[in-house]
Amino acid sequence: MNMVRPLANQGAQGFVSSRFHLWLSGLSARMYISWFRFAVRYRNILLGPAWLLVEPALFIGVLGTLFSEVNGIARAVFIPHLTIGLVVRPLISNSVTRGPMTATVMRNRPVIPQR
Repeated sequence: MNMVRPLANQGAQGFVSSRFHLWLSGLSARMYISWFRFAVRYRNILLGPAWLLVEPALFIGVLGTLFSEVNGIARAVFIPHLTIGLVVRPLISNSVTRGPMTATVMRNRPVIPQR
């Protein structure tokens, strides 16, 4: 772990600036690792990364068409509401369920045994 120490004449501003530069220098490595994990995950799929957009679009199209016909609502009205609901609900659900867990893990990180 790199220990970044500010110069004596920079004070707290130098410490924050040096931490930011350390974080920024590691950003390209984090982006590479993220892209590599993404590429490895979808390398054997014919559609590849496009599947991330095709699958939800098909789901919304089929479900929206079916439910709009069953309920007698125009597709132009129902599909946007369905799309917003299918995007916002998991966002709120994951924020509520995973947020406190993440905060607890980060707070107790020194206590958790490292293997």
